[in-house]
This record gives sequence, C-alpha cells and structure tokens, in this order.
Amino acid sequence: IEDFENWIKTCKAAVKIMFPNERRLSNIVFSGFHRAADVSFTEVCMKLTICLVSFADTIITTTTTTTDQSYLLPSFLSSVIPEMSKSLHELNQESLLHGFCKDGILLEADVKKVHERFEIFKAFANLIYINTAQETVAGGGGLHLITQQATNYIDHVCESFGETVREYKVIPGREGKSSFSELLARMIELLESILETKSRDDYTDPALGYVFMMNNLWYIGQEACKWRSLVDGRTILDDHWFQQNTTKVEQNCKLYQRSSWNKMLDILKLEGNESVAPPNVVAESMKDKLNLFNLQFEKIYFFQSTWILSDHKQLREQVINSIDSTLLPAYGKFIDRFQDVLGEHACEYIEYGIVDIQNRLSCLFLLSE
Repeated sequence: IEDFENWIKTCKAAVKIMFPNERRLSNIVFSGFHRAADVSFTEVCMKLTICLVSFADTIITTTTTTTDQSYLLPSFLSSVIPEMSKSLHELNQESLLHGFCKDGILLEADVKKVHERFEIFKAFANLIYINTAQETVAGGGGLHLITQQATNYIDHVCESFGETVREYKVIPGREGKSSFSELLARMIELLESILETKSRDDYTDPALGYVFMMNNLWYIGQEACKWRSLVDGRTILDDHWFQQNTTKVEQNCKLYQRSSWNKMLDILKLEGNESVAPPNVVAESMKDKLNLFNLQFEKIYFFQSTWILSDHKQLREQVINSIDSTLLPAYGKFIDRFQDVLGEHACEYIEYGIVDIQNRLSCLFLLSE
C-alpha cells in the first residue's frame, strides 16, 4: 500500500510541480534556443515518466501476487486501480501537453497500453463489486451472466498482457509460479467466491445450488483452456490449476447427489430386524418404503428435469452416470427383497422397473437440450 501511495504522490508532484517548473527553467536557461530547451526538458522529465509508467505496468501483476499480500486483490481492484488509473491519465495528459511523447505513446513506455490495462481491471472490479447485486438468478441453475462477463474481461487481460508474458514469466510468485499466472488465478478465485455466495443465497434448494456451481465452474474451465498457453507455448495456467477445477466440479457433483438422490438411498435401506419380524410386518414396512420412494422419485424427477447442466454432453453424462451407479444397485436389491417377501403380489406395488428408472434419469436436465 505504501508503494501505491508514494507512486500517486510522485505522479501528482510531477504533474503539478516538476513539469511546469522544469519547462520554465529550461526556457529561461536556453532562452532563444527552443530546440535546446525542448531537449533539456525532455531529458529530465522523460526518465521520470518512464519510471512511473513502468511501475504502474509492473504493479498490476507483481505487488498483488506475493504470498504475504494475497489479501490485497479485492482492495487492489476496488480502490488502488481507480486511483492509479486517474493519476496515470493525468500524467499522460501532461506529457502530451509538454510534447515529449508522440501520439500518446512514450518513446520507451506505452502509456496508452498501460491505461487500457487499468481500464480492464476497473471494469472487472465494477462487475464484481457493483453489478452483481443487480443480476437476476440464473434459471434452472444454469450459467450466470456474471461468469460470462468476468471471463470476457479475463480474455481481455490475457490479450493485453499477451505481448509481455515473457517478462512477467520470470517474476516469481507463489510456489515458483509466474506472477501473471498468479494474478489470473486470483481473479478466477474472486469470481468463484461470488458464485459460491450466489449458490447459497439465490437457491432455496441446496441441490440446485450445487448444479449452479457445476455449470459455472465447468464453463470457467472450458474458457481457461484458451488461457492455458498464451504466447509461444508458455504456460499461463498449469495442469495443477485444471486438476483443481475438475476436483471442484466433482465435489459439487457429490454434494448435489448427497443433498437429493442419497436421500432416496436412505428410503431403500433394509432394516436389520427383518429376519426376526413377522412376515406381514415386514411386508407392510416395505410397501410403505416403496410407496415413499415412488413419490419422492417422481418429485425429484419432475423438478430436476427442468434444471440445466452445461451444454457440453460430457458433464451431463458424468452426473447421470454417477446417479445410476449408486441408485440402481440399491433399488435393484430392494426390489429383489420385496419380491421375495410379497411373492406374486409384488408387481401390484412396483411402479418402476430398473429400465424405467434409467429412462427417467436420462431425461434429467432437459433444458440442457
């Protein structure tokens, strides 16, 4: 923070004090020699300006990615970036006024490019901290607009920094990673934290909240494939990041299943005292369980057939196969026992066969189509 404050103070001093006074001094010393006055003024002011712009360019990907300052990214986006952007704009305007840069581009540092980078981060911060409260709930747990917009901004970041990845690659971050990779990962983490809050606050059904997280994490992972190798084969997001993203999707899949379909498994559990209980008691208990299973299965199917999973078939198939592998064996075991207990009367109560269950499960998340 002290570095930011000193930089801003230096910019203000340069714009309001140094540049005007240096121009007057050069004109006095080289009175009548305008070319010499311009060269003298440029020689003094250009070096300082280049240093200030270079610091602003570097600070975007280094200061916020050191281990002991990992907490700085939200503050960096919401307060530091806007202040530095304003100072940089004033510095650029002053340099144009005094004529030691051409077409907005310094001889050794591109003010315009750095300013554009600041604008990208400002827009990202505005999206995260201001516009999120105004966003509508993603229907059916689908992809949220903020995810699409945020990944678009990250695309712009990658495009903007693409030319200078080489120089950022050598700046160490956490665990030897490049500082640019660190910044990218932090921006994604910030987006994910917003999504996690929305998954809890926007959905009364926890299972739908987990579906929402799967959709958005999956989308982020697909978009990140474009950031994996940005320039000359250099790795921006490594395999470890992609493995972590996959793990997060799988964890939300398990939580989704636990909060909905695993409750069905509890209904199908066979009691341990069935072997000693009277046959008619066992039969009535199992009929009650089967009836409850049928009602709950129809209810879950009705709601979840209108939910959304990523339009990428792989995710939908992965989730449905996961349900199949746990629900079908338990249901099959229960039905076998039910038929043993009720004999020829069992078919009067069995509403779904194994194939029927499979067909219903294959119709989940129909809005994905």
